[in-house]
Amino acid sequence: MIVNMEVNACWCGNTKFEEYKKIFWNNKNYILATCEKCDTIRVVDNNVDIDYVEDACLYKSLSHRHLESLKTIKKYIHGQSLLDIGCNTGLVLKTILDAYPTLDVEGVEINTKAIENSVIGKSKIKNCFIDKLVNQYDNITLIHVLEHIPNLKNFFKDLSNISKKNTVLYFAVPNIKSFNAKRNLVSWGALNLNEHIWFFTKKTLEKCIKEHLPSSEILEIKTSWVWPTKYKFINSLFEGDQIEVLE
Repeated sequence: MIVNMEVNACWCGNTKFEEYKKIFWNNKNYILATCEKCDTIRVVDNNVDIDYVEDACLYKSLSHRHLESLKTIKKYIHGQSLLDIGCNTGLVLKTILDAYPTLDVEGVEINTKAIENSVIGKSKIKNCFIDKLVNQYDNITLIHVLEHIPNLKNFFKDLSNISKKNTVLYFAVPNIKSFNAKRNLVSWGALNLNEHIWFFTKKTLEKCIKEHLPSSEILEIKTSWVWPTKYKFINSLFEGDQIEVLE
């Protein structure tokens, strides 16, 4: 079935999608569709509220995905400043600051309830979108952010404005081609169809980044296990749930 979405166009500008899967999730029917041009998967007609405030969304401890992200981020931190976009309560920022006490860390978060429950101090977190920022940063982290953003073209433009020539960007997104997602998509921990718009693979995320940041250089792209299986051979043979890109 071909779905024509003039309003919900893909980040690549294409409006023709092929149905990928129909899903009944959280008492509601959803359609996931694949872009005919770039192969990115998105949710059809999903009116996402990106300012969700449920208590369950407030980070009270570092999850396995955060720990995996931090392992990678720490290998590439340089310079004097770091911005965490979508920092929630600031747990990642606090962990980075503990390891790099001279680093000037800052976060942005639109969830006011998360800022009220900040673990790093409200002064370190700005309640705004990134188009309101004026500084430029040596390091920028985006841990499970891109999948929430309706207009990726504008978002990457704003991201470029707050990046220096040698800024290291770290992206992490759910991997819809992971073993866990392919085994049982409905119960996959990163599905979250009431919040997510885009679902990437390593290939489509790389396409998206190269399209919007053409002068950037990808330093590392890999998958990591956020919801590991108990069988080591599966963990070694199949892709993990989280795609990580550093550039």
